[in-house]
Amino acid sequence: MTVASPELRRAYDSALEAYLGSGEEEILKQAHDLGRRAVDEGAGLLAVILLHQQALAALLDKENLASRPEADRLAMQFLAGCMGPFEDVQRGFQDAYSRLRELNEEYESVVAERTREFRNAESRFRAHVEQLPAVTYIESIRSRAPIYISPQIESLLGITPRQWIDDPGRWAKQIHPVDCDRILVEMSRFRDGGPSFRKEYRLMAHDGREVWVRHEASFVLDDARRPQFVQGVLMDITDRKRAEFAARDIEDRYRVLFAGSAEALLLAGQEDGRILDANESAATLLGIPVKKLLEGTLADLFPGDHQRIGRNKRSPPAGPGPPFIEVAFHPPGGGSRTVSIRASSARLGDTPCYLCVIHANS
Repeated sequence: MTVASPELRRAYDSALEAYLGSGEEEILKQAHDLGRRAVDEGAGLLAVILLHQQALAALLDKENLASRPEADRLAMQFLAGCMGPFEDVQRGFQDAYSRLRELNEEYESVVAERTREFRNAESRFRAHVEQLPAVTYIESIRSRAPIYISPQIESLLGITPRQWIDDPGRWAKQIHPVDCDRILVEMSRFRDGGPSFRKEYRLMAHDGREVWVRHEASFVLDDARRPQFVQGVLMDITDRKRAEFAARDIEDRYRVLFAGSAEALLLAGQEDGRILDANESAATLLGIPVKKLLEGTLADLFPGDHQRIGRNKRSPPAGPGPPFIEVAFHPPGGGSRTVSIRASSARLGDTPCYLCVIHANS
């Protein structure tokens, strides 16, 4: 786990102390800047959470903050602000609010090994993080058995924290058989001193459901940079995965229908007329290989009529769709002949385009 630089530590300590003392909005804005510095330095989420815990613990020792009910709320606000820039790094599919909740969940992992003077702070962190929709855990370095797992494991997999901890091999048993060998090999590499563990895979719930998770884990180091324990988080990404698979299925179906159609089909960008896709039927009808078609535009194929294709789409007559129009086609070998084209509005990803159906004229 990449640790925060001494300069970042000092700046964080100072800003947190000032915010807990005043609660001013201008000071809270510094939290976002500190989060951006952490991202730029390559410090991970766990490093920032540990930095926050150490700074807060020092303030609890220095000031009588434990007696101030608003101190815990202000500390949570400051850490949430600091975590804001990490949202920009994480791939999307989730909105900013849900991502912030995932980031806050990782508070849990830095609490378990704190000494007696931090017990009150530990309880407050637990009260916050155990309400969030992700599972955090702490694992022994020596035994590789779980020391702690948050209650969310029960809603995720239908297994209680006690059942999980009492069976040290439970995690491996719950991995989907298709993913098991791959994930166990990657986890073994991580435990043997490899880089941070970040994988997506399936777990099997108690009722037989397949649950997709994003699993992130890192070592927590002591002052001598020796691993103390493993801490990690399991985030439910089942809905995101289902959306990905649905999109992939739609793409596959489109590809089968488009590529296998007996109709000659072209996809061309509405802005520039660039050929975005073509099937083999179009290549055969026009006498131009698909690869060569994708290098050109509608203007290259129909230099005198390419603008009519778009106008015909934009102003169709009444009826089921735009009619075919006759245009002049200029083959690459020379000469000219006419073909009939019907263009309909379509999209390729985020790009508006024309779906052109081409018929040969007899």
